[in-house]
Amino acid sequence: MFATDVSTNEMGDLVKMQLTEGGSWSVNTFNVIGSNAHKVTYTMPKTKTYVMEPDMTYVNQARSLIQKVVNGETLSEQDLEVKK
Repeated sequence: MFATDVSTNEMGDLVKMQLTEGGSWSVNTFNVIGSNAHKVTYTMPKTKTYVMEPDMTYVNQARSLIQKVVNGETLSEQDLEVKK
């Protein structure tokens, strides 16, 4: 499942364009991980609830990967390896 602000019509137009004009896509996956914790949150200030404390090494690498894509770079397998 994913969320986007692209309308159904725009998504359909992109699919049609890809099918008629071709082109290539590079699809990559990178996961951010963290640790289990039980803490109070902004929305549950009186009750400890399950939260994930993100591993900032992964978060910072995800930021870097996103910036590379925004800059028009193509990600390599080496880019996707976790750098500890």
